[in-house]
Amino acid sequence: MVTPALQPWEIVGWSPEQEQIIYRDWGRFFTHRQQLDTAVHYYNKSLELKSKDPKTLYFRSRCKRNIAQTKGALDDGKTAAGNISPITGKLSKYVEEVMGDYVVLKSLRVMPWKVEFINEVYNTLALAHVDSYTLLEDVLQTHGKERLLRLLRMPTDKLKDIVEFVFGDKSTYREADAPNYDQMAYQKFLARLQKRLIFTKYPVEKCYLLHEIARVHLKQSSFEQCCSWARKAIEASEHSNNLLWQLLSIMLIVKAHAALHKLESGKEALKEAMPIVKRLAIPKLCSFIDFCHDLNEQEIALKKSSQSMDSMRKRRSRASISSRNSSQSKNGSENGDSAKATISTARASDGAGDGV
Repeated sequence: MVTPALQPWEIVGWSPEQEQIIYRDWGRFFTHRQQLDTAVHYYNKSLELKSKDPKTLYFRSRCKRNIAQTKGALDDGKTAAGNISPITGKLSKYVEEVMGDYVVLKSLRVMPWKVEFINEVYNTLALAHVDSYTLLEDVLQTHGKERLLRLLRMPTDKLKDIVEFVFGDKSTYREADAPNYDQMAYQKFLARLQKRLIFTKYPVEKCYLLHEIARVHLKQSSFEQCCSWARKAIEASEHSNNLLWQLLSIMLIVKAHAALHKLESGKEALKEAMPIVKRLAIPKLCSFIDFCHDLNEQEIALKKSSQSMDSMRKRRSRASISSRNSSQSKNGSENGDSAKATISTARASDGAGDGV
């Protein structure tokens, strides 16, 4: 039996995942060597093993752009943006890196399909965010105001983020003047978005930037700032007639009000979102908004009932205190009258004794 001729590297029993990464790395190597046709060949072999790998699609998109295959580059870019999971948060980061560092610097002469590409990418990102609003099975297992927060995928327990100091454990100790790297990254990313907002020319990009600024404020628990920037995003979405970004901005306001437990304001925001959802005609999204509205109504009813119970308890306590005070005053007056009577009788008896 004749064995097929193998390349030296094929003798090793690589797994399909390892082979896919090897082909992708070879494609990047030949891209740097400006051997673009060979690079596309290895990107294709990598995609044969994993057809929806976003990194390989992104690299092949850049490679096709350099060899003037604009249609293929656009298709690969859209497929790469649509295949990143929005749950892990990689999609927004990927879009920001590509659009903020690369596409924004290209002119229409270099990238004649820039407008179409920008619209497709940002609308794909908006659809991915909308798809994240789905009903969860464990929502009904939670109680109280945590139920709505859990449905909106908001953190329900902030105390878990606090690290308790343990004597002798350096990882739990923090210097008073130690830099807060999370806050520094937050400020840096916020400044980047605001700088891009100044020079943006496209309505959909403006909607995206305003929404991202509001979302960053929401992550940092700056709820008032989140609502303010989300309102600006809603206005920009209305001017550009973009229902997706308008709905996403309203949902940020709903999340902020839910975190602050402002149920009435959240109810108004959900009412504002309902006509937009009906115009989009997405059944799952309609059921999600209806369920959010029902949960919010239940929370309002529970809040009113608890307030009425508290008011009744206060009234009863006030009534008991007033009755107690009145009884004490009545007893005091009776004791005073009896004391006066005894004093008068004693004086009368003393006068009678003197007369005798």
